[in-house]
Amino acid sequence: MTMITPTTLDSLKSCMEINNGGLFFSLLKDPENQHFYAAKVKNVKNAYFTPEIDTIRWNDDVIRNSATNSQGFPFDEIIIDVSLSGTLSEYNNRGITFSSQPVEFHFTIQAFVFQGQFSVSRENIKLLNAEQKVTLLFHKNYEQEIDRLGIKLLFEETYQGDEAFTFFTRIWKLVDRTNPTQVTDSSHDYFDEFVECHRNILYSVAMSNIWGRYITTYGSNYYYFQGNKVFPVNLDYNDNRFIFYLENAIEEIYTFYERLAYLFYLFMQPTGLSGAALSFNKLFERKTKKELKQKFPQLANDANYQWFEKRFSKEHKTLSGYRHPLIHYQTSNTFIKGSYNSSVKRIWLANAGGNEQALQQLANDIRAIQRFVNNELAKCRDAFEKAILIVENLPPLGQPPVI
Repeated sequence: MTMITPTTLDSLKSCMEINNGGLFFSLLKDPENQHFYAAKVKNVKNAYFTPEIDTIRWNDDVIRNSATNSQGFPFDEIIIDVSLSGTLSEYNNRGITFSSQPVEFHFTIQAFVFQGQFSVSRENIKLLNAEQKVTLLFHKNYEQEIDRLGIKLLFEETYQGDEAFTFFTRIWKLVDRTNPTQVTDSSHDYFDEFVECHRNILYSVAMSNIWGRYITTYGSNYYYFQGNKVFPVNLDYNDNRFIFYLENAIEEIYTFYERLAYLFYLFMQPTGLSGAALSFNKLFERKTKKELKQKFPQLANDANYQWFEKRFSKEHKTLSGYRHPLIHYQTSNTFIKGSYNSSVKRIWLANAGGNEQALQQLANDIRAIQRFVNNELAKCRDAFEKAILIVENLPPLGQPPVI
C-alpha cells in the first residue's frame, strides 16, 4: 500500500481541525492572541474558547511561499483566511464558569509547514487579525523590494572572508584597555549601531521606491483657464509617503557616516576636535586632515582613506545639501528650504499657472534625490569595510607610525 503524502495545506488544515479544533483553543490562550476577545470579557486570563469545528470555513484564496531552511529542508509559508464559530466562556477566581456567549472569529493563519510532513509544529502557527494581515502582506512587499535591490544588511555580508562582527573585531588590537570609552564604544554595542543604522537606510530607501512608483505627476489633472494650462497641486498619500521616506533615507545615511566618523575619531583622536563637536564634515576638513596625515603618515597613500576624501568633496557634499534644510530652514534656497513636502508644494503652487518647464524640473529634482539615496545605499557596505581597514592599519596611539 502506497502512502499518499499530503500537501502542506492539507497538513495545516488537518492539524487545525483535529481534536475539535484544539489548536484554536490553545493558541487563543496565548497572550499575543488575547486581543481577539479582550473586549468581550472582563478578564482575558480567565477566558477560553470552545470551537465548534463543523463551522470552520477555509477561504479558497491561499498565499504559498516555498523556501528551504538552513538545514536544507523545504517548507511552505502558508497564509490563509479562516472563520470559526464556538463559545467564549469565562470563569471566576474559584474556577467556576459564570459567563458564556456564542462568538464567531475571523482569522488569518500564517503557518510554516515542512513539505512531506503530516503535522505542523504549534510554534510555527500564528493567528492574525485583519490589521495584522495587512501589515504582514505589506512587509512581504517590502521583502520583495529588498530582493529587487539585491542589498544585504551589513551583518549578513562577509568581508575579506570574515563574517561581519568578526571583521569588526579586527580593530580590537588597537583598543587601549585603560580607556573605558574606547573599550565600550568599540564593542558589539557599537557594531550594532552600524547594523541598525543600515537597516533603517535599507527600509527607508525601499519604502521610497515602493511609494514612489505611484506618485502624482504634475500633468495628470491639468485644465485650461483663459487659454493657459493650469496644474493644480494634488498630492495624495502616495506622494506624502514617498517624500517622507526620502527624508528619512537622507537622515539615516547622514547618521551612518556620523557613526563612521566617531569610529575614526575614537582611534585617531585629532586634537582639533572633541567628541561633542565631531562630524564627518569636520573630520575631513583641510586642517584636520593635515593633522591626521602628520600623525599617521600612511594615510596619504591609503586607498581606503582616499575614498573617504573623495566622498567628502562629492557625495557627502550632496548629502549635506539635502540634509541641512531638514534641520535648519534655508530661506535663500530655491529648491529645498525646509521639509521636502512643503518645498514641493511651494514650487508646484508657484508654477501651477502654466510653467510646465519648472514643474518638470521639480519632478526631475525629486527623482534625483531618489536615485541618490539608492546609490548611497549600495555604497554603505564598502564604506563600512573601508573604515574598518583604515582603523585596523593604524599604529596604536602612543607608538611611532609605520612608514
